[in-house]
Amino acid sequence: MGSGRRTKRETTVKTEEILHMKRSSTWRFIHKLKVLSISDLFYSVDLTALWRRHVVWSHKDGKELLEIVTGRFATTQIFLSLLFAAEVGTYFSPSRIVTDVRNALRTGPYVGNPLRYATGIVLIVSIILTGSAVLANYTALGVFRCLGHENAAMVLRSDIGLYAAQLPSRLTFLSIITFFAWNVMFWWVNVEGYYKSSLALTILTVLLIGHVITTFSAMGRVIMGTSAMGHEPILPKGTEEQLLPYELTNVLLTETLISQGLQTKVNRQYRHNFDNKNKHEDQSTTQPEASYEASLRCRHPDIQLETVHEIILENEE
Repeated sequence: MGSGRRTKRETTVKTEEILHMKRSSTWRFIHKLKVLSISDLFYSVDLTALWRRHVVWSHKDGKELLEIVTGRFATTQIFLSLLFAAEVGTYFSPSRIVTDVRNALRTGPYVGNPLRYATGIVLIVSIILTGSAVLANYTALGVFRCLGHENAAMVLRSDIGLYAAQLPSRLTFLSIITFFAWNVMFWWVNVEGYYKSSLALTILTVLLIGHVITTFSAMGRVIMGTSAMGHEPILPKGTEEQLLPYELTNVLLTETLISQGLQTKVNRQYRHNFDNKNKHEDQSTTQPEASYEASLRCRHPDIQLETVHEIILENEE
C-alpha cells in the first residue's frame, strides 16, 4: 500500500517537472525535426487523412465543423482562378521563349530541345491540375454548404467525407508545386548555357518551399500531438502565463513526443475532452484547479505515467 502511494506520488512529481525541464536550443531544434515524418518533408501535414481526422473528431458542433472544413474553399477558388488564367495566358503567349516551348512540343523530345519539351509538358500538367483544383473547390463548397449541422460530424468522419474534404486541398497543393516547377524550368530554358544562376535560383526555391512545408508540418504535428484542436486546455489554468516562450516550446515538443509514443486513437483522444466539457457545463460549483497530470489524462485517458517517463528518458539520450 505504502509503496503504491509513493510510486504514484513520485510519478506525479515527475510529471509536473516536465513543465520546468531545462532544454537547450539544440534540443529544441533536434526535436522539432524529430516530430516530423518522412512525408512531412514533401507535403504539409494538413493534407493528410490524420489531420482531417483530428479536425472532425475535435469539434462536436456541426456548424463550427462545417465552417472549419469549408473556410478555405471560397478564397482558394479565387486564388486558383487567377493562377489558372496566368498559366493559360502563359501557354498561349506570343513571346519567343514560349513559342520555342510550343514548337518543341510539336517536334517531340528527340528532335528538338528535350528541356523545352519537358517544360511544355509540365506547364500543361500544371494547367490541368489547376483547372481540376478550381472545379474541386467550387464543387466542394456547394456540396458541403448543403450539409445539415446535425449530420455534418457523421458525414465528415466517414471515409468518403474525409476524402472529399481533402481532395481540394491536395489538388491545390499539387497545382502550386507544378506552378513553381514550370517557372523554374523556364529559367533554365531562358539562360541557354549560363546554368549557374539557374541552379542557384532552383536551390533557393527548393529550400524556401521545403522550409515552409517543414515549418507548418512541425506545427501541425505539435497541434495534433497535444490535442490543441480540442476544448481541453493543454496546461492548467494560469500555468502557461508563468512559463517563458522557450519553456512553452519545451512542453509542447515533449508532449508531442509522448503522444507519438502512446499512439492514442484520435476518437478516443477527443471523446474524453467532450465528456469533461459537458461535466463542467452541468456543474455550477467551482472546480478545483487541475494539475498537469490530470490534463495529460484528459487527452490520453489510458495513459500510464511510468510509460511517459520512459519516453522522456529515451529522448534525453
